[in-house]
Amino acid sequence: MKFSFDECVKLAIENPAAFEQYRKQLLEREIQRSNAQNQRRLKGLQFKMDMERRKSKTPMASCLKAFSLMMDYFYDRHLPVVNNCVAGQGVNSIIKNNKKADIVHFPD
Repeated sequence: MKFSFDECVKLAIENPAAFEQYRKQLLEREIQRSNAQNQRRLKGLQFKMDMERRKSKTPMASCLKAFSLMMDYFYDRHLPVVNNCVAGQGVNSIIKNNKKADIVHFPD
């Protein structure tokens, strides 16, 4: 099952039910490929997205809600870390806790 955007567009136009089934299979496959710790969270997130799609009256409303959920996640989880780095707070603790990071020093 290889993803092709053009084929998905064609399938969505010609057979929306088959497209929806294909979309669910792709999502489930990617969730299963995730590590075990993330699978529960991803399934919950997918459920939430599916419910929002179902509640939306138009495809555009569904798209805007999905975008809003993604931005909420970004602002709640990632922006505080970015802001702390920019402000110079917590940078050393982030570097110390991230043992996989390589710091490359550039000459002045």
